Amino acid sequence: MFKINSETKLVWWPTPQDYNEAIQTPQANLLDNELRSGLPYTNALELPRSITGSFASVYRMHCEKKDFALRLFLSNIRDQNERYALISDFVQRDALPYTVTFDFLREGIKVHGEWLPALKMDWLEGEQFDHYIGANLGNAEKLGALLDKFVRMMQDLRRAGIAHGDLQHGNILVCHDQLRLVDYDGMFVPKMKGLATNELGHRNYQHPERAAHHFGPYLDNFSAWVIYASVRALQIDARLMHQLGGGDDCLLFRQSDFADPLHSAAFAAMEKHSDPTIKNLAQFVRLQLKTDLEKIPYLELPIPQVQEQELQPVAESVPTIRSGARLVRGNLPDWLHEENGEVVAHSTTVHTKSPEQAVWFKPGEARLSGRLSAGQSNSSQSNPSQSKSSQANTIPPTAAKTQSNMQSAGTNLQKTGAPKSLLPLELQSKIPRRVKWNPRSEQTTLVAWFALLLLNPAIWLMFSFGFNAYGIDSELESTAQMASAQVTALQARPAKDGDSRIDYTYTFDHQLYKGSALRRVDARTIDELGSSYYVYVLPKNPTVHEGLNERRGSKRLGDQSMAFLCLLLNLVLIISILRAPLRDRKLAQMGAPLLARVDSIDLIKVPKTGVQLYKAALSFSWAGKQRHRTIYLTKVEYDSLQIGSNEVILYDEIRNQLRLYRFCRYNAISLPSKASKRASNLAKWLKP
Repeated sequence: MFKINSETKLVWWPTPQDYNEAIQTPQANLLDNELRSGLPYTNALELPRSITGSFASVYRMHCEKKDFALRLFLSNIRDQNERYALISDFVQRDALPYTVTFDFLREGIKVHGEWLPALKMDWLEGEQFDHYIGANLGNAEKLGALLDKFVRMMQDLRRAGIAHGDLQHGNILVCHDQLRLVDYDGMFVPKMKGLATNELGHRNYQHPERAAHHFGPYLDNFSAWVIYASVRALQIDARLMHQLGGGDDCLLFRQSDFADPLHSAAFAAMEKHSDPTIKNLAQFVRLQLKTDLEKIPYLELPIPQVQEQELQPVAESVPTIRSGARLVRGNLPDWLHEENGEVVAHSTTVHTKSPEQAVWFKPGEARLSGRLSAGQSNSSQSNPSQSKSSQANTIPPTAAKTQSNMQSAGTNLQKTGAPKSLLPLELQSKIPRRVKWNPRSEQTTLVAWFALLLLNPAIWLMFSFGFNAYGIDSELESTAQMASAQVTALQARPAKDGDSRIDYTYTFDHQLYKGSALRRVDARTIDELGSSYYVYVLPKNPTVHEGLNERRGSKRLGDQSMAFLCLLLNLVLIISILRAPLRDRKLAQMGAPLLARVDSIDLIKVPKTGVQLYKAALSFSWAGKQRHRTIYLTKVEYDSLQIGSNEVILYDEIRNQLRLYRFCRYNAISLPSKASKRASNLAKWLKP
């Protein structure tokens, strides 16, 4: 609330539902040109899908060239514009691999006629920090590598003099084995010195005494120690995740552990652990709760050893199993069940959503899943008890049924091939299909290639030079006159070492002219020639002449050979440029359309070159057999694919060609039906 002229006014701000409605019509409600051309990703019900937290809702926008993350704020943040300007200026200039450049849009989205700010940045394909840890529980090597990267990141942030301000599992992504930071609402950069913070960070990672005036490069120190201690403990003993109910909006510690550490199940379990490293980590974190926030040390290894007399012992009555502990990432593996039977017996385990239940659908793809579910409705109705049990935990029955049917239909699809009804309409036309250039292919068009060739000044310069030289050489052949020549100097080299330089003079029309030549000759050959040297001279310009002791037309023949060689090279270049587009065009006209499953996506780094290659393994059904192919991808294709998703491909068995249809240089044209043609002709006839 605020006052204007002694009257109380309500500050209105949109809800997530308001944003959900506005984002569905980007042409009307978004001002950024790239975002206006895109559409939001959806859930299985074809509604915009978002990640909503305490401060913002984040939408994934599918645009022409790439995907963007659009962050929409849930409250009116004080001096927001100035803060993001300082953060953006720093991020665009730093050399840190962990930050992502962004654009702060003052007029980002229009809701109920009002323009509101928004944040636009590239969409990062990665796994959330806690999900990555949960997926690799028991893999000490991977967790150790993750810890090394985390420590290095914190050291780099310290050297840069910045702090994230809300360091927690949801704001750290593991992207292709590299750590990236998102959500910069509470970030501190050097130019913000003296300001206060607008947010206090995630409660399960922050010091209990943190307040708004705490704002400086030290801001992440406590959170960094909490994260490091949790991951290091899980690397040593993965059972702690289940024992302490980790993974539920935290790693191991919660706000209640920091508020009352002497009666904390997390500190009790870790400080009473048989491993000395885990015990020392817990004691070190608990010691920081007694330290002023500004004096908490930066994350550095090795960890100082905590003396027993520095801390009061945890109460003996505190249980080492958290009440209601559960493992959100799923049940424990069998090898942990046997050794941790007591924990399993006194706790509840639940399954998380399957990857299909948490999928991001590109605009229109949810309809494909609807077709798949419709094709399998009978199989889902035949066993209703099984359907109910699979829907029990996480999502509404309608969405769960759609996702379950889509998954089973996708499995059957790999066995039987792709029904025509599941393919784009334009691929259902007769072969050969009509095709057009696909703007999403990120490839240079043929028209652009020819324009570049025509506008290249080097080509015109070479053409002009060659044309003039050929004209002079032709005139020299037809009108040249012989003149006597005499060698004046010789720098002889053996033929195997290179050309010899010959300097000579010749007389024409009572004038003396000088010339030189490079020739693979022996000095004795020149000496034996005596005075029988001659040159053919152009009468109107005696400086132009044929080579020493060479007949008329020698230069023209040389130019012809060079022109032929250049023409041959140009033809090879043109063929190499046109070969791939023409192959794609042929594939779009004649290729068999199929649905393929993306089995794996890999990033290959070539040693010592810095070159990165992207490839994907696909499986599909053809001629009653399951086929497997590996294809190389562009960066755009690599970023857009997801493991386990179905992609439309074009396949030519004879030429062994395979391409992802949506990134093929050419796409088929959907021809109108006869009925639509008749309706169109009738409309034209009726039009005044």
